[in-house]
Formats: sequence, structure tokens, C-alpha cells
Amino acid sequence: MKRFTLLLGVALLAGSATAVVSATENESTMQALQLTKMVQPNFPSQMTTVGIPSGDVTLAISRDAAGVPTDVLIIESTHSLFSEAALEAVRQWRFAPSDEAAVRQAPPAIVRVRFSYQGVIVVDPTIATQRLNTASGVQARSVTLPLLHALEAAPQPVNYTEPEYPAALASRGESGEARVAFYVDADGRVRMPHVLSASQPEFGAAAVAAVAHWRFPPPKRNGTPVIATDSWRFAFKRNS
Repeated sequence: MKRFTLLLGVALLAGSATAVVSATENESTMQALQLTKMVQPNFPSQMTTVGIPSGDVTLAISRDAAGVPTDVLIIESTHSLFSEAALEAVRQWRFAPSDEAAVRQAPPAIVRVRFSYQGVIVVDPTIATQRLNTASGVQARSVTLPLLHALEAAPQPVNYTEPEYPAALASRGESGEARVAFYVDADGRVRMPHVLSASQPEFGAAAVAAVAHWRFPPPKRNGTPVIATDSWRFAFKRNS
């Protein structure tokens, strides 16, 4: 079965007694994520009472042109309390502002929050694995998501609508195409659609607007609901 792999490396280590990251490295991390504000996730106090000393949460984050997170998707988590702590912090993050076209083409930021009694590491895919190993001694690992169309019973959208031809291009009447990537969560909702390629920016915007409203049957692997990813290509032709 085909799968999509998210490769992860180091971003930030704060408050750890077992490893130290310099201020310069922390600054580089924020630059890699293009963050203007990062709120440190807190280790849930309840976990100390149940004897769980560590855990991981991997998230995908989309943002708007102002840099405010618009959607945060938990890709995997070792405990719901770690998920809640990570969500609370990440929703307060702020990315560097960008224009609307750039935001539509920007893939979601993928981060891993690694919790432990000693501190919290925020892991980002843009930093090399070697830096993780030399800075903190913690080994990185990848996250693998199934491709929607490669699942045993490849689900099809239940409320599929075609993208509309952009009104801004009506006078020119040109043909074109766009390819959009997206996640489908365990409930079948489309999350974080973004443009992979488009012959005109307006085609990409129209494709994203349509896909954002799709809904699928919950994707399943071996009978268990999963989060999947996929990409679709759309052809645009002006009707006479």
C-alpha cells in the first residue's frame, strides 16, 4: 500500500535537564518555522500522577495570510492529555504574515511536540536530522500517512462539487489546471487543502475553495479509521 512519509528533525528544546539548546539554535528554529510567536507547550500535571513520564504529539498546522493558525490537525498522539496541551499552545502561535496566494500554496507546517518530565521538544521537518542528534541526542523518526486512493476501499467524496471557473478569467477564456493536496481526517472531513501547482493562481484558488467543502466516508485501514492524505488534479475550461 502506498503511503506518504513526513520526515522530521529538531526544532526547539526548552527547559530540559538532559539536553541544552543555545539561544542561537532556538532563534534558528523560529526562523525555520517562520514563527513570530511561539508558546511553549506545558507538560500536563495529570500525567505525573498516573506515572506516564513522556509522550509525543505530531500536528499539522495551516495558517492565514496574517500568520494566525486556521486549523490544527492531530496526526498522531500517545495520549489525549498531551494532545490537549499541544493544541492549547500551538493555537497561540503566530507565523510571519504572507500574501493570500503564498498561503494557498504553502503546505501545512508539520511539528512534533515531545513531552517529558525534564522538558518539551518541538520538532520541525525543516531542520536536518543530524542537528537533532548532535544538539540533544534524541533520535528523529518519520510519520507515515496512507494515501487515500491507495486504501483497501478507496473512499470517494460524498458531496463532491467541481471547482467553478474563476470569474476573473472569464474575459480571457483560457484553459488551465490545478493540483490540490489535502488531508482527510478520521471523520472523513477534508483538512488543510493547499495548491501543489496551478497554471494560473485563480485556478488554484478555485480548486482549494471546492475541495475545502468535500466530505468523505471515514478512511479506514484494516477496519480502523485513519488520517489519510491525497492530491487531486482539476482541469479548467471556459464554457462558451
